[in-house]
Amino acid sequence: MVFARIIFILLIALQAWGRAQYTPPQGYYAAAEGLSGPALKVALHSIIRNHTVIPYTATWTDAWDALKVLDQDPANPVNVRLIYSNGSVPAWDTAGNGNTSITENSWAREHLWPQSLGVGGTGADTSDLFNLRPIRSSVNSSRSNRLYDQADPFHPVDPARTPPNCLECLYDYNNGQGGIWTPRPEEKGDIARAMFYMAVRYDGRDAETLDLRLADEPDASTGTFAYLSTLLQ
Repeated sequence: MVFARIIFILLIALQAWGRAQYTPPQGYYAAAEGLSGPALKVALHSIIRNHTVIPYTATWTDAWDALKVLDQDPANPVNVRLIYSNGSVPAWDTAGNGNTSITENSWAREHLWPQSLGVGGTGADTSDLFNLRPIRSSVNSSRSNRLYDQADPFHPVDPARTPPNCLECLYDYNNGQGGIWTPRPEEKGDIARAMFYMAVRYDGRDAETLDLRLADEPDASTGTFAYLSTLLQ
């Protein structure tokens, strides 16, 4: 078990570098070359489907362990970098995982594609590391299950405001714009790519999962998340 854990951490460490830059093995995407539309999606799904599922919570290696490596702060290796707020907190200060001194600054596991809008609580999508990021607990509460879109600071009913502890983000505090969350500019592309990955990877054939889809009309019952047009931009 110890040897297996060491191998896992080494592999994750390589992937951590890959979140910023990664070159796939030669021929990895060969089956998808020249395709488009539904055929391209099917080919990409076949390529990426067979991945190791890391438990969301376990007494052995789980998502907490993986995120401590994947999102390690290069400037301070004992910390993790936080999504949305661009902060850095001690890796041990988790909002759970046995921590007995949890505060609003402790970090939780953010589902970019929310669990209440298609991602389940027990399937492989729950702990997919493409969809998980460390997040300050207070920011996690503000984001909730808001959709990704450009929140309007001049909206006549509910002008977008800056969430607490998240100076470069915007949200409609009273959900007057439909429940909108605008991430900081630097991470918009990474988040959009993660959403497209989830829509390609999960087609409902895995146990306890739905066929995840992106559109401009969200529907939690069908696993449809939004907003597609914004994510494409």
